[in-house]
Amino acid sequence: MPIDTLKSKRRLVEEYGLDDRQAEGIVELIAQSEERGATASDVDVAKREVLLRLQATEERLEQQLESEIAASEQRLESKIVASEQQLDSKITSTEKRLGKNIEQLRLEMEQMRRQMLQWMLGIAAFITVLLTLFEYVL
Repeated sequence: MPIDTLKSKRRLVEEYGLDDRQAEGIVELIAQSEERGATASDVDVAKREVLLRLQATEERLEQQLESEIAASEQRLESKIVASEQQLDSKITSTEKRLGKNIEQLRLEMEQMRRQMLQWMLGIAAFITVLLTLFEYVL
């Protein structure tokens, strides 16, 4: 509670016999001391306010960081899913293309086998004809 400087000065002069200058000096010292005390109290209040604001800022930044991390994770997960789908599509397309190539090779090999059989039958027939001719000639 602030002191009444005029009242305090008058009391010092009247009750303790100090002159005006001495009383004024003492009252001024007491008033300054009181101001310093209030300032220290104000510093404590300000310190608490700053700490509360710092804590609130820290919590807000943590929430923002968590939100950004979650968003990054979601974007990364989306990219992974898209990559998986793209790879699945490429694998499926490659499997189909390879399946067609394998079927084409199978058909070509079957055709070559038939041609070889026909050649072999033709050669066997030719050999048979030659042998028959040799029998007639000999």
